[in-house]
Amino acid sequence: MQWVIASLVVLLVIQVALFIYILISKKITLNYDEKVETLYQNLLPSYIEIVQDTSQLEPRLPENKKYRKDVVEKLLVRLSEVTAGEGEKARIRKLAETTLLDAYIKILEKGSWAERVNTLFYIEDFGMISIKDHVWQHLGRVESDDENEEYRQTLRVLATIYPEKFLTFILEKDTISESLAKELFRRLDEGSLMEMEKRTSGKTPIAFKLAFIVLCGEMKLNQHLPFVERCLFDEQKEIRLKAMKSICSYQYFSKTEQLKEFFESEHWEERMYAAKIAGVMELTKYRDHLVDTLADPVWWVRFSSGEAISKLPDGEILLEYVASQNEDAFARDMANQMLTTKATGLRG
Repeated sequence: MQWVIASLVVLLVIQVALFIYILISKKITLNYDEKVETLYQNLLPSYIEIVQDTSQLEPRLPENKKYRKDVVEKLLVRLSEVTAGEGEKARIRKLAETTLLDAYIKILEKGSWAERVNTLFYIEDFGMISIKDHVWQHLGRVESDDENEEYRQTLRVLATIYPEKFLTFILEKDTISESLAKELFRRLDEGSLMEMEKRTSGKTPIAFKLAFIVLCGEMKLNQHLPFVERCLFDEQKEIRLKAMKSICSYQYFSKTEQLKEFFESEHWEERMYAAKIAGVMELTKYRDHLVDTLADPVWWVRFSSGEAISKLPDGEILLEYVASQNEDAFARDMANQMLTTKATGLRG
């Protein structure tokens, strides 16, 4: 019985000690956060003047390195959120490189995983070009795994501040997913995108080519439209489909007469995209082809054709005619579905 009481007493003491420790830790954290907030409020006016280029006098920062790093990060994050001009961004970058560079280099080399990842996000946000060689070296120390956030963020940073090294590295990898590749390519400047187009014309992993083709359409990069149009006639079906998807995003195709062969394709996906392109571009010359594909054996092709017809100037009349007169039951059903959907939308 005594050992049970003793165990309960020990357990109670441990719980009380743990509770006291949590209270003390929370108090220390609150005091630290309050100090950082006070410094932030005091320094913000001066940093606004520097970023707006109305003053070149940098205020005195705290001697404590942790306080200095945390308050400067807080200041620059806030200023980054409310500034858009290139001059202002350049001054934010200069402030970051002046006050945070040494701390960030040390963290990349010796910090914890969480510290390294957070630092990489700040480096990208502030556009710290002067640290690019250290980030490049850091990539060699990181596990090359798409599931590793540190690896992904290191690549994001390199795409932003060191695109030439990024392209050299990335185009030799064949394990990066299409979705990650597209996310990374979004960060490239126009010169790097042109280089990317040249590289994808050669022997590069197909995931990169697919990602780049789709990205061109999503960002409406008109200077790359001829490249996307050439991809419409690639030997690989997967590339042709991504090019057609990209054309839908562009809502433009310079050689619309070549769309006819896709309506007659043996691949239902190409017939579907042919209908989508005809719809977004309102190509009335393909009216008959769209009516024909309303009877396609694949539902997605019929649905895309119905949507495309509804976008034509005389689309509603044409759908009403198909719904009442067409010999094919599939075509009549899809035309009726489109008319019902449109009527419901108007009532809503």
